[in-house]
Amino acid sequence: MSATTLSAHRGATPGDSVNLRRMLHDSGADFAARATDTKRVRALRDTSPGYDHALWRSLAAQGWLGSIDAMGDVMNGGLEPKLTGNRPANGAHVNDVFPCADGRFVPISKSCVRTALSGAAVVELRSALLPITAALATLLSPGAAAQSTSTGSGQVYPTKTVRIVAPFPPGGPVDMLGRLLAGRLSGLWGQQVIVDNRPGGNTVIGTEIVARSPPDGYTILLNSTGFAVNATLYAKLPYDPISDFVHIGSLASGPGVLVVHPSFPATTLKALIALAKAKPGTLTYGSAGNGTVGHLTIEMLKKQAGIDMVHIPYKGAAPAIIDLIGGQVPISAPNISAVLGHIRSGRVRALAVSSGQRWPSLPNVPTYAEAALPGYQAINWYGLFAAAGTPAAIVTKISTDAAAIMQLPQTRDTLESVGVGPLQMSPEAFTAFIKSEIVRWGEAVKASGARTD
Repeated sequence: MSATTLSAHRGATPGDSVNLRRMLHDSGADFAARATDTKRVRALRDTSPGYDHALWRSLAAQGWLGSIDAMGDVMNGGLEPKLTGNRPANGAHVNDVFPCADGRFVPISKSCVRTALSGAAVVELRSALLPITAALATLLSPGAAAQSTSTGSGQVYPTKTVRIVAPFPPGGPVDMLGRLLAGRLSGLWGQQVIVDNRPGGNTVIGTEIVARSPPDGYTILLNSTGFAVNATLYAKLPYDPISDFVHIGSLASGPGVLVVHPSFPATTLKALIALAKAKPGTLTYGSAGNGTVGHLTIEMLKKQAGIDMVHIPYKGAAPAIIDLIGGQVPISAPNISAVLGHIRSGRVRALAVSSGQRWPSLPNVPTYAEAALPGYQAINWYGLFAAAGTPAAIVTKISTDAAAIMQLPQTRDTLESVGVGPLQMSPEAFTAFIKSEIVRWGEAVKASGARTD
């Protein structure tokens, strides 16, 4: 790979300093498109108003670079830039110093970054950082500064802490996804992004908080398939899932997985269906509760297969899985992320995944459609929402930056490790998807007879 050289502009003054981190955020929408446009990949060179080392620290922290370590200690197993010229004394880490014009390495501080812009340090990145360099080339082109997203007061969004409300307890897939996203957005935006767990009421409590929040983009909801399920499950919700929200975009999805205790006599979905037909109303299955996706997916199975099994609702996925492993309940259909480790260890046996095709995390496990039920599919999805009235420019920025983060190799690896994969839709496509999901899951809720008043 050819090296990409980024050099500091000579003779810049503190007043010329440009917040490259903010500009990088504002141009994040075009990362993928510009990644292959090598003609636009340019060094900072004389077009740069300054060498903002804090930018590279931020990029490394949130995963765009993987590492900016000049000493060869690659923190994230990623890239290894090489600093041309003098090295920091006493093994100082390049993340903590700024290369000045006279060859000195001084501690990074806001004042240092602003006053040391005349430095002629050169960083040679020994990998093709096309998404980064292409974005930087665009940022440094005429008019780039005008591309920022502004709030109603004219300030660039975000200017303060952003809260992601997760209407689930800590530890589950929504919480994991929220914390992954919050960490990377914090680095990208230069503002703190936090996860606020607000469990209860089958996600209604946390969802209502966002519906009633100011429409300014500083309170975001991260929810899952239950957002659509609740539209039918509840006779009266304290919000409207369509008119009270802006549907920012989907992030990821993962199937449910039909699992049984190892002692269960059926080793395939066909065998389970045959056993249920031979003993109607005697087999039991557990779920995280009435109206949950795990409950409804088995109700859909029962309807399509023409079988009868008895539902045992638990107060959450964890106790249901504990009893499944202990043999108190023989069948369940939780999110794949909740039982992937137990499947691999042999504590439970997987019979089928609810996705339309085999899932990468369990390549040897057939789909419901493959195993016995043509056309069967039920996916758990995760997406972002904001209060209705949130400015379109802010919605686009959140959607675009979240999508870019979900495409990072590091993000994909993390998701895959828990059985989840990226699923991206624009705000418009996500709104249409939500409407269709409300109809689809509404039919399952009505067929199951589940109702919460």
